[in-house]
This record gives sequence, structure tokens and C-alpha cells, in this order.
Amino acid sequence: MNYMSEAGSHHGYDNSNNQDAVIFKKNKEYCVMVLADGVSACNKSAEGARIVCNAVSEYLLAHGKRLIQMNRKYVAEYLLTYVMFKLNEIASETQIDVNEYSSTLAFVFADRRNGKMLYFSIGDSLIIAVRNSGCSIVAMPCDSRNGCCVTTTYNASVMAEVGVVDTDNINSVFICSDGAWHLMYKRNRMYESFKSLLINQEYVKLKDVLSSAERYDDCSFISADISDLRRGRRK
Repeated sequence: MNYMSEAGSHHGYDNSNNQDAVIFKKNKEYCVMVLADGVSACNKSAEGARIVCNAVSEYLLAHGKRLIQMNRKYVAEYLLTYVMFKLNEIASETQIDVNEYSSTLAFVFADRRNGKMLYFSIGDSLIIAVRNSGCSIVAMPCDSRNGCCVTTTYNASVMAEVGVVDTDNINSVFICSDGAWHLMYKRNRMYESFKSLLINQEYVKLKDVLSSAERYDDCSFISADISDLRRGRRK
């Protein structure tokens, strides 16, 4: 597993003000990767992003076996109901409007038993499957010029991107916030230099390039090699 999460110039490159959060969890059967990008206009978005990452990773490890077999509509409804329960819980304790804890949410839940991968995205993060032959987008960032759907958006489950793909031929999965993919793409096309780094899993170099780049937004990614999942399937 590899990750990076660093503040952009909007937050003075001060990581104490970084509003992105990432988390990775793995056991003998499952691999979970979660990324949340706090909404800058919301006062508690950094805390909200952390709460969401923890809540989602715990929920997936407990219920992922059931979710990956469910109708995509119900996956989004059940998961976001739990997310809102956790956010409303902290909002009630702090007496702060729950909308101040808003963030995007993207995750991957990979199942070692059957080689399937559940993906989910709300907001403008990006999920990429990396193969020997190249990189393919699993979940697209939304058009965020007029704002985007976030965890606290009413009826957010309707707008979530949810699906299941087979992990055959997928070497690794890469999830990043808008601060990262803005640097990696130009006119909807990934720069060849970044594509090469992902295919070769050169994440130290990738971190160095992203860290040294001039960036306005907080810049985060999480990536994991999942090639062992298909080898570990149960017969």
C-alpha cells in the first residue's frame, strides 16, 4: 500500500489544515481503500473526512461480503445511511450543523475469495485500475464547476457511482483527490510520465513529483497492489 496526503497552497501547504483523508485496511479476505476530500467552504470538513474514512472502512470490513452481492442502489443507500448516522452523531455532540462536516467519498473494496472489486464514488475523486497494458478509469470525477455531490447532499445515493468489476488483469488500484488528478491530467488525458509511474508502481517518484508541483488544492492518493487477490481466490 502507498499513500500521500499533503496540503496545497490554499491551505498554505500546512498539513495541519489538510482537509483530505485516506485510510487502508486489509485482512485475510478483504482489501479496503478509502479517500475523502473535505469541502473547503465547510468549517469541520477535515474532521468530517476522517470520520467518513473510518466509518466506511469499518462498515466494509463488517458488511462488505453482503454489499458486493447487492443491487448497486442498495449499496449506496445502506452505506450512506451509516455514514450520515456517524456524522449526525458527532454533529449532535458538538452542536454544529452536520453540513459543516461535508466531504467527497471514494472507495474500493476488493474481495480475495472471488476476485471481485466493489467501487464507489461521490464527488470529484478519481478511481483508476492499473494493468500492464495501461490505466483505465473505473469511476470518473464529476463536473464540479457548479459544486458536486458530497456525503451530506440530500439523496446522495442516487448520484453515487457504484459498481463491481473483476480483478483479473488488474495489478493495482489508484484513488486520488482532485488536487492530484488536476496535476496528472491535461484535457482528459493522463500525461505519459504519470501513466508510466503508475504502471511500474513507482510511488516514491510519484510522491516526489506531486509534492514538488505547484498546487492550489490539497493533494492525496492511495494505491494498493491487488494482483495477489486473484491468486488467493478460494476454489
